[in-house]
Amino acid sequence: SDVCSSDLHLVIDEAHRLEDVATQHYGSSFSARDVRDLIDRLGQTDRHGDAGFVRRLQGIGGGEALALSPLAGLAPLADRLEIAVTAARDQVRPLADALRAFADEHAEEQGGPRREISLTAARRAQPAWEEAAEAALNLDLALQIVGERVTQVRDAAAALPEGVSELDRKSTRL
Repeated sequence: SDVCSSDLHLVIDEAHRLEDVATQHYGSSFSARDVRDLIDRLGQTDRHGDAGFVRRLQGIGGGEALALSPLAGLAPLADRLEIAVTAARDQVRPLADALRAFADEHAEEQGGPRREISLTAARRAQPAWEEAAEAALNLDLALQIVGERVTQVRDAAAALPEGVSELDRKSTRL
């Protein structure tokens, strides 16, 4: 009979590359520009000057002609979303600066620039990392508010009456 075992056996070939391989498969990376671009696409305009989600939403739900339309309720939600997007955008630079300062500090101890730094317990206990962690928390909180506001827009768009054209409904989606 076959015996199933929950024991896991791991064979490591070329163990000298273990850290690099683990980082490649289990690590993650992002750039401040990527985060900023994502946030900007939700705001008035994106990096290229194209209309962002808020501007498109204001175009659907705003204007005097639409004051009595069911779409008019989207305009205040767009305004609230824009406030949240601006607050989140303002948190990206402090995080990027704090991470850069942390990386620079460790580059000096390693004798030159280094783009990847292992976050050991000792490094996470340093003041430079604490500043980066606080900046990350501030951005996270701001993004949570953006997420809540986007959910409010989605729920409002989903609750629009059947008389509203499908084209109008599609233009309020992300």
